[in-house]
Amino acid sequence: LGLEDYINGYLLNIVNHVRERTGSEKVNLLGYCMGGTMSSMFTALHPQLVKNLMLMAAGIDFSTRDGLLNLWSDPKNFDVDKFVDAFGNCPAEFLQSAFLMLKPVANLVEKPLNFYEKMGDADFVDDFFTMEAWLNDNVPVAGETYREFVKYLYQQNRLVKGTMPVGRHVVHLKNITCPVLNIIATRDDLVPCGQSLPFNDLVSSTDRHTFQHSAGHIGLADGSKSQRELWPKVVEWLAERSKPEAPPQN
Repeated sequence: LGLEDYINGYLLNIVNHVRERTGSEKVNLLGYCMGGTMSSMFTALHPQLVKNLMLMAAGIDFSTRDGLLNLWSDPKNFDVDKFVDAFGNCPAEFLQSAFLMLKPVANLVEKPLNFYEKMGDADFVDDFFTMEAWLNDNVPVAGETYREFVKYLYQQNRLVKGTMPVGRHVVHLKNITCPVLNIIATRDDLVPCGQSLPFNDLVSSTDRHTFQHSAGHIGLADGSKSQRELWPKVVEWLAERSKPEAPPQN
C-alpha cells in the first residue's frame, strides 16, 4: 500500500461516502500531522471536492533542519530502501522509540517522576493512563507508504517542488483554491513550525489564514489551553465559511 492507495483510494472513498450521505457537493477536510500532508495532496488532486481545508501540525516543506526527524532521515544517515526491504512494514516499535528520543529527558525521566509525585490524585492517574494508552496504541506503517514519505518528502522535498508523485499523478499545491487554515503548534518537536508555515504561500487560495498556538504536537489537539483558546477560533473560522451557498438568481 502506497500513498496512492490512501489518497486516491481510501480517502477518496470516504469523501464520496460523506458527500452521498449528506447531499453536499464538497466536504470540509481536517488533516492532522501525516494526515495533514496527505490532505493537502488530496485537495490538490481533487479541488472540486473540498470546500474548506484545515491543516493541523502538517509537514509541507521538509527542507528545514529544525527537527531531529529531518536529521535522522537524511540520506547520509538512513537508507529507507534497505530498511523497508528488510522489515516489509515500518514497525510500530521503531517509530515509537524515535518519538520518545525526540525529547528523551522529558519522556523518560520527567514524565515518570511527575506521575510518581501525583499518583495519589485519582483524576490525574485516570487522565495519565488514558493518554498513555492512546500514545502507545501504535500500528506499523505500510512499507511502501513509509518509503515514499521518507524518500519523496523528508529526503527530496518534492511536495514543495511540485514534483510529488501519487500513483500516476503529480501533486501541484497551486491547484488548491479553497479557503485554507494552517494550524501550527509553536512548541512542536515532531513537526517544527518551519515545516508547516510555507503552505499558505504555495497554494492559489485567496482566503488563507494561520493560527499559531503555544503547544506541543499532542497538546495542540487535546491540551486544556487549546480547548479554551484555540478550538473556539477554529470552529468560528469554519462556521463563517460553511454557510449554504445562495441559489442562483433567475
